[in-house]
Amino acid sequence: EHEHEHEHEHEDKGTSLEGETSLDLKLGAGSESDGSDSLPAQLTVNCIDSPGHVDFNSEVTAALRITDGALVIVDALDGPCVMTFNVLRQAVQERVRPVLLLNKVDRLILEQQLTPPEMMARFKSTIAEINGCIADEQEAMRAEAEEHGMDSQLPDWRVSLEDGTVAFGSGYFGWALAIPTAMERLAARVVAMPPAKQPAWAQEAALQGGHAQVVAVMRDVWFGPKAFDKSVCQHILRPLKRLHELCQAQYGEFNDDAAASGGGGGSGLATLSPALTELLRQQGLTEIVESAATGNKDEWHEVLEGKPKDLIRWIMKLWCPAADALVRLIALKLPSPIEAQRYRAPLLYCGPVDGNKVGRAVAKCSSTAEAPLTIFVTKLCPLSSKPGSKPVLGALARVLSGVVRVGQEVSVLPPGYEPPHDPALPTAEGEAGVEEAATVKRAKIKRIVLFKGGKESTDVREAIAGDVVGLVGLDQVVIKTATLTNHPLPDEPHAVHGLSTLAFNVAPVVRVAVSAVRAEHATALRLGLRALQSTDPGVVVESDVLTGEQVVAAAGELHLDVVLNTLKTFIGSKVQIKVSEPRLAYRESVAAGGDAGGCLAKSANKLNRVWIRASPLAPDLVDALESGRLDPEKSDAAELSRQLVALGGFDKAHASPQRLWAFGPEGGGGANVIVNTTQGVQGMDGLRQSVVAAFRRFCAATASPRPSGCGLCGERMQGVRFDIVDAKVHNDSRHRGPSQIEPAVERALSAAFLEAAPVLYEPTYEVTVTAPAGDLGTLYDALCSRGASGVTHVQMREDVTVTGVLPVALANGLTDELRGATGGRAFPTMQFSGFGQLEGDAVRGDGRAAAVVRAVRERKGLCAEIPQVSSLVDKM
Repeated sequence: EHEHEHEHEHEDKGTSLEGETSLDLKLGAGSESDGSDSLPAQLTVNCIDSPGHVDFNSEVTAALRITDGALVIVDALDGPCVMTFNVLRQAVQERVRPVLLLNKVDRLILEQQLTPPEMMARFKSTIAEINGCIADEQEAMRAEAEEHGMDSQLPDWRVSLEDGTVAFGSGYFGWALAIPTAMERLAARVVAMPPAKQPAWAQEAALQGGHAQVVAVMRDVWFGPKAFDKSVCQHILRPLKRLHELCQAQYGEFNDDAAASGGGGGSGLATLSPALTELLRQQGLTEIVESAATGNKDEWHEVLEGKPKDLIRWIMKLWCPAADALVRLIALKLPSPIEAQRYRAPLLYCGPVDGNKVGRAVAKCSSTAEAPLTIFVTKLCPLSSKPGSKPVLGALARVLSGVVRVGQEVSVLPPGYEPPHDPALPTAEGEAGVEEAATVKRAKIKRIVLFKGGKESTDVREAIAGDVVGLVGLDQVVIKTATLTNHPLPDEPHAVHGLSTLAFNVAPVVRVAVSAVRAEHATALRLGLRALQSTDPGVVVESDVLTGEQVVAAAGELHLDVVLNTLKTFIGSKVQIKVSEPRLAYRESVAAGGDAGGCLAKSANKLNRVWIRASPLAPDLVDALESGRLDPEKSDAAELSRQLVALGGFDKAHASPQRLWAFGPEGGGGANVIVNTTQGVQGMDGLRQSVVAAFRRFCAATASPRPSGCGLCGERMQGVRFDIVDAKVHNDSRHRGPSQIEPAVERALSAAFLEAAPVLYEPTYEVTVTAPAGDLGTLYDALCSRGASGVTHVQMREDVTVTGVLPVALANGLTDELRGATGGRAFPTMQFSGFGQLEGDAVRGDGRAAAVVRAVRERKGLCAEIPQVSSLVDKM
């Protein structure tokens, strides 16, 4: 990977997250900050190091929800890659403020031999790309807010060298630097100069306000808009470049001369070349290097007997230590929880912020005794795990308001929780009401832990607003995410809303079936799968309704490998499992509308009839439903109706709550709808519950072994509108029960679907490959030979970036092929790009679509032939 994305949060109290160390940093003594930016005496930073690979993007999503700031690290030589922009957009959408670190600056100096002006130009080009991404995303957010009549004022989060939101350095050599810090050091050296050598403005500024005034005047005189680039090159980049060059020269002629004269026995600066010694003196580093060398003589001699990189690392870590630069960057440029929650509250809390007690407490990050408890659980993680035994899971949680204590009982609200409906307000037909309160569970907090990196943790008795902690005792009531609040819930309606659920940019499209080799190990496997699903935000574990197998779905092949290794860790070596070949998740849809009269199905007693027609939903509406931008369960009736008319071309009469019977499948992301378009039919309300149950079952699990058919091959439906065009309903409820209605509706749905030109969609990747321009033809050949579509390229400097859309089924081994064909010069990245239609006729046995349908039906044990419409419909 050329760069990795990191999300960091700094808080007022010592906490941390899984895999990272809680940094309690005392900064007051020895700090260089005498200017306007002042560091706190002590600071605690919670860090989540998120993987940069697209397969693990769900971890980034989970991390961003509980963080306030993002430290984005970009390769200074190669610039930002595709995943950098994706993660940056996610951060801005979550209102997580970014700062930038340009890494691998040593490569610009040592490998590319760039001059300071050329280095500065490279910095500015990369910063412009990052700022363009930030500005575009913020502008889109403003437009969306204005469209919905919300506050569109957003802070400008673009980064720059001038204000210190950009640092640069080398992780390999352990150094980093921001311009404000370099200015403070330069000002200190100017003040220390003999008066005769000081600039006139420096003498006057020193008399007026000392070091702080010198920094302020220097910012205007040397680092103002007109002179900034020149001053950075002259006073900062040139000495850095010179130091690297002199350290390399140190191991050339000077060492040869020293060895010939029997040298090497000296210590400190006496062993360095005169030119390097003079540079250290000019930069005010003489005493620091001398002290470090004489205090660690053995290490110093090892450095001198080593390679140039050892000396560069030694001096640069003393001159510009990376830890100091990153701490200053986080402390001064990223917000505290109190500041961040003021503008993040509307995003985090589903209810009103101003007119709601919980919403106000979240916005204020309040920890007072009266503040209601609000906690968001983003995932579970293993605190301790012995192979073969049940792991101890802690819920990674951000306390948004209130105080949580060990032994406290809390209410556990499920994702997307809405409070019971106020009986004083009217309820639309079919709208969820007080029965939702039954989904609220309760649990007792057994332990509260602060993470210290890896599996290390420290127990505490309580946690306050702003803390990120692990809560033990929730693994039986929380699967992935949840909202925790006080128990019991208040009596007044609409007092407590849930927190927003996570919206993932990747989908679990690669699936395998797992089973225990020995029947007695089935329970251990089931417990391991539950723990796996809880600890990985991007994993889905489900049962195949036909075979009874446990199916594990992951975002990609690499993600799947990691997931299966984690599962084996949970269940232990004694439990042997069988893993099937990877399977892909497909989507079924229709390409045209069916017969206007619909497909007829009669109930078993022949006393009820229903005519159903299928047609495709508009792509814009499908995208809004799948992405969660339009949530039928949370949108009010008027807004939902308006969006259906605007995005889906619905007739206004059909977009009302009385006509929109259901979206499916159940459980979110339902991009299918069933609409009652009948005119003058009596008794339709008596059918609604049975029709909705059959519709949702048909959309979600069409592979169930029922004689009513299963679409093409039993995959999930997407983008289909079913209209009930006519019906005949018996007036006696005993003759129109679920056992009569549901099978008939399922047959009508299946027949209507097969009549409307069914199509199959497969998961696709957006592939981006960066390589030298000379390899352009090789990249095109490799992608097109695998069936990639929309292949284009853009040339930037000496490199070329090729993009295209490739089916996931044909992407296996692409990375190795590209690197082998280009001698390792190609750097491909792949990200989930949605579902694309398979070519060919899935019903008539033509192209890849038919081959995939046959293979999936065979694997699921279904009849090889797709049912004929005539076998599913009834005659008048």
